[in-house]
Amino acid sequence: MLEPLRNRADFQNALKTPDQREAWQSFIEQPLGEVIERFARHDVLRGLLMTDGKIGVFTHPHDASLLQNRCFLYHVIGNGNGEWRVPVGGMRALVKSLVDCCGDVTFLTDAPASAIHRGPEAHSVIFSLQGKVHAVDATRVLVNAGPRTMARLLGESWNPIPTDEGSVVKINMLLRRLPRIRAAGVTPEEAFSGSFHLDEGYEQMHSSYQTALRGQLPEPAPCEMYCHTLTDDSILSPDLRAQGFQTLTLFGLDVPYRLFTQDHDARRERIRQLYLSALDRVCGEPFQECIARDRDGQLCLEIKTPQELERELDLDLGNIFHNTLSWFFTDDPDTVGTWGVETSHPRIYRAGSSAERGGAVSGIPGRNAAMCILGELGIRVPGQRRS
Repeated sequence: MLEPLRNRADFQNALKTPDQREAWQSFIEQPLGEVIERFARHDVLRGLLMTDGKIGVFTHPHDASLLQNRCFLYHVIGNGNGEWRVPVGGMRALVKSLVDCCGDVTFLTDAPASAIHRGPEAHSVIFSLQGKVHAVDATRVLVNAGPRTMARLLGESWNPIPTDEGSVVKINMLLRRLPRIRAAGVTPEEAFSGSFHLDEGYEQMHSSYQTALRGQLPEPAPCEMYCHTLTDDSILSPDLRAQGFQTLTLFGLDVPYRLFTQDHDARRERIRQLYLSALDRVCGEPFQECIARDRDGQLCLEIKTPQELERELDLDLGNIFHNTLSWFFTDDPDTVGTWGVETSHPRIYRAGSSAERGGAVSGIPGRNAAMCILGELGIRVPGQRRS
């Protein structure tokens, strides 16, 4: 992931043991469902494993496109062992630490770009700031945005493919306290300290996928949750921490963009009710009573459909990965040796999730864009194996 793109055969030729070759066949060449069904017997365990192949995308275990395989790999390669970590202070703290490393760089965070005019020596970026239109010339332009947004900036057309469709409903909640659960002998802190899965059995998700494929909301709707504050409560104010408040983030599966193209608000409310009802089934008390309320008495609950993610964050088709997830190799001989960030326009780069080997909060595309530019400038980076 951190070197120029290699082709499929290059990786295959490096496989030395039967286990390595079987792993390649199981996760790269065959649908993920085959290896899950071969090694996992219990429906719940199968479902748990398959969720890593479905988060954010509309797919199923035996999808011939192997989109589920790519999604799975992105979820299990973290830190080399699949470990996920929480940034202390939240993502804001991560961004702040990156900004602090940048010295005298000026950041304009309320200056939407409207166009990139290409030039032979320099490009001109058009943007708005405080009600006025400005332009700045740049030798190189790095774009961290989805392909539709990039096409619009360049005055080009955008033609999505079916696997570009996003499939997620996200709910953020602030709780007065964690709810008791029905399972005997399990504390709320134990129950919510990892990922909390609801209606994500293997056969359940087969059914929910088929229901969504027919254009209907799945009932029950599979989802999973994370309690960030049990790991890092610094994202809460001291007052809320002292009172025992917690946050929950819920991700819904098998809720693709297509389900909300009509009757959006009614379907948005229905899926919200389905998730809250699912929580009521497993909690030992009404879940809604644990949700905090704002000064107007409204529940501190924020729900976002794929359409809202598209409208508010410019995520194409509500895809949290920006577009179809790519492999870590290339099947295009013309891109072997590139960094996967280059575009058809000289000195314009994809520095975000839509790059090859993008699709996650890894920072890999931005890092690879930097490596690409340094290589073009003839600057040798220590540890760089290829140019």
